[in-house]
Amino acid sequence: MSAMYVLMGSFRLWIGIVITLILFSCSYYPKEKPLANFQDNNGVIILSSSYRMGRDTIEFRRILKDGPKIIVQHGQLFTGQYAMGYQRLNILAELRYEKKVLDSLSDAYQSQGFVSGIANTPVILFVQIAPDSAMSELQYFGFLNLRQRMEDKIHTSLQVENIGEWIGGDMGAGANMLFSVNDWDAAQAKVLAILTEEQLRDHVLIAKRIMISEDDFWYEVTYPVTYQGVFNSM
Repeated sequence: MSAMYVLMGSFRLWIGIVITLILFSCSYYPKEKPLANFQDNNGVIILSSSYRMGRDTIEFRRILKDGPKIIVQHGQLFTGQYAMGYQRLNILAELRYEKKVLDSLSDAYQSQGFVSGIANTPVILFVQIAPDSAMSELQYFGFLNLRQRMEDKIHTSLQVENIGEWIGGDMGAGANMLFSVNDWDAAQAKVLAILTEEQLRDHVLIAKRIMISEDDFWYEVTYPVTYQGVFNSM
């Protein structure tokens, strides 16, 4: 009889190990699209961004390229309820893509006190995959596995190009991933290519860390380029 108990105990242990392996090897892809209201501007790129620090806001100016035209965006970053970040955008104008127009806009922003960066530090790229509003425990573990798999895939891709590396990640308002990058445009393009391949492009926010002092920072959401609203980095 004791041998039977030992056998049954070993069987339960084996089943437990198998279930654990399944939980941590299957990725759960979110089904809901909370970012559907923001147009996925395929082909639209941010040519330049300039910033000006206010008393309790960061103002920014973006110049976007959309085929043969330039889109001028004005925006603000500020802290709202519960110390969460908020982003507000206005599309000011659409202009013909010409070098003299770009130079004129850059000169105007510089004369108004806007600079290309608030502080000179390595640039942190934040990727956040939005979760479904309700997930089972099994789905949560699968979502965690998805984050870890994306971290590895993005890290490897950035390393191959020598443009960045993974530095951290956690589960909070979404599946959060942090990368230190030395070429923002190339790194974001690489990340978006991977997210497109994984069919996650409609489920993510990409944000740039804007340093306002040596120890303090806010985030600017750079994808989708039309995004405005709350950004919870926790």
